[in-house]
Amino acid sequence: MQKDDIAMKCLRCSKQHKVLDMVMDVSGRGMVCRQCAGLAPKPGAKLVRAENAPMERERYTCAECNFKFSSSKGKQATCGYCGSPRVVPERQNSAGNILKEASMKRYEI
Repeated sequence: MQKDDIAMKCLRCSKQHKVLDMVMDVSGRGMVCRQCAGLAPKPGAKLVRAENAPMERERYTCAECNFKFSSSKGKQATCGYCGSPRVVPERQNSAGNILKEASMKRYEI
């Protein structure tokens, strides 16, 4: 028996779908079909990235919960912890970094 032949019942629509057309439900209780999850119906599409082109990432800080994370440059970033869209790019010369650096012992007078 191959993976293509195995069918599962969708948690939301209760229809039988191939295993390759199923994804984990957001609640984590079971599997749902790609249509119920709001994903494209074709799972065979693969993302291809040029080998020599490094993926540029940018560091962000969430304005709501102060969670720090990185995301692809140019992509609409949302906080991975609380889901807030209010994120700000992390700067090397932010006030927090300046205060942290100023409090180091090497600057004592």
